[in-house]
Amino acid sequence: MTALRRNNTPWHPVAAADLEWTTDHNPSSRQFDDIYYSRDGGSEESLHVFIKGNQLTDRWQKRPQSTFCIAELGFGTGLNFLLTWQAWQASPAPRPRLHYLAIEKHPLTKSDLERALAAWPDLAGAASTLLNHYPELIPGQHRVVLADGSLILDLWWEDVGAALPDLAQHGRKFVDAWYLDGFSPARNATMWSHPLFAEMARASKPGATFATFTAAGDVRRGLSAAGFEVDKMRGFGHKRECLRGQLKKTAIDTLPPGIPWDIPRVSSPPPTTALVIGAGIAGCTAAAALARRGVKVTVLEKGPVAGAASGNEQGILYTRLSRKHSTLTDFALQSFCFAHRYYGELFSAGQLIEDIDGALCGSFHPIGDPRKMGSIGELLHSIPEFARVVDAPQASQILGEESAEGGYWFPRSGWMRPPSTCRALLNSPCIELLEETGEVSLVSSPGSWSVSAGGKTLAQADCAVIATGADVAAIEELKWLPVQSIRGQTTTLPADEPMRKLQAAVCHTGYVSPARRGRLCIGA
Repeated sequence: MTALRRNNTPWHPVAAADLEWTTDHNPSSRQFDDIYYSRDGGSEESLHVFIKGNQLTDRWQKRPQSTFCIAELGFGTGLNFLLTWQAWQASPAPRPRLHYLAIEKHPLTKSDLERALAAWPDLAGAASTLLNHYPELIPGQHRVVLADGSLILDLWWEDVGAALPDLAQHGRKFVDAWYLDGFSPARNATMWSHPLFAEMARASKPGATFATFTAAGDVRRGLSAAGFEVDKMRGFGHKRECLRGQLKKTAIDTLPPGIPWDIPRVSSPPPTTALVIGAGIAGCTAAAALARRGVKVTVLEKGPVAGAASGNEQGILYTRLSRKHSTLTDFALQSFCFAHRYYGELFSAGQLIEDIDGALCGSFHPIGDPRKMGSIGELLHSIPEFARVVDAPQASQILGEESAEGGYWFPRSGWMRPPSTCRALLNSPCIELLEETGEVSLVSSPGSWSVSAGGKTLAQADCAVIATGADVAAIEELKWLPVQSIRGQTTTLPADEPMRKLQAAVCHTGYVSPARRGRLCIGA
């Protein structure tokens, strides 16, 4: 992500919104001395300006089979998102999958968000779901999967001046509609700059629309210069006018030099069918992600599901902290945050059973040298729900076991049983599983891939995903890959006293998880 490269810069949580509450219990921003929504009626203004201004209901009916992407500059209290979700749910089927992307530099804390959304009792159900999935104040992108995968919420806790150019630079046109809902241009000019409007155009599909509450002349001129046709419409409440428009001049992009290898120079239409070779955690997760998008998936496994490296009885949701940003650190933190929400949903939906298939019981990482925890411990003060420093007595109380050291406590971590998780991920009408296939061959032809074994074609599809780990070299066509196997080991032991009392996972040079059915799992 070129615009967001920050390797070796100090890591710190996102600075939350600094709110003050009016006498009528409405939030306003101290940072920008501005309100979050109209005092004349916040929900009515949002419906008028953004949903009506972008003509969403009509457009959803005209494109029922595709994905419709809305990008909001400024997430605020989440009111625009919740009202859009409500309108989308009320739209007659068939309707498109909805991808809602919002960029927010100063997100509300969860407690402030809950207080703000209490003002809208008619949105209580959706608001509760948002609160249950609301991400930590960790910088970067947070993906939330809702409505069985037909609604994707991407929350970017970033400065829009860095995140939007990063999104736009890969040459993909993906946004159908824009909500421009930053604070007033007079109070937050960086959210309304002409270069930002040009980045909007670069990321927009042909004919993309925008809507905004403001009618400021500089905003109108900037959007026009970026290629948008700008119209005035009646404002809401005491506001005489607001703006809406449509992209008429599509930005021509040339991909920058050094583009990442995984960004294709020529876009292909989305696949309708896919092959996934390998039914471990990686393959099953990929298959589930494709199935959520309506892709018909065939999963092929040479042995049983989770029969190789994903066959461990218990694995830990694990991440590492660092005082500095790096590509690996940032990826690990984002993955961890997504994982605990994702697996939590599988438990809530009854697809996994607590204490049998896993448990989000937390994990403790002992640190022998307290000096190593000092600076990071200070950074964690604002995000205790993500991680915090505990001393030895606190660790002992959390674990139900005596700990000689303090360390980091991750309350949303825990353990999962990979074979159970794989089976749950494959439980979709869009997924066909072929087990015990033996070694297979993979062959490509124009626009198609096929897998065969013993001279017999097993399956064909538009694309193929290979998720066989080190066994990738067993596929004849891929023997050229420089793959190296790395040995790992788990050991299971009877959970005798006192280890039977262990209440959370412990990760050090290895790991040990709480007992499952009377047995402990110890990992390398």
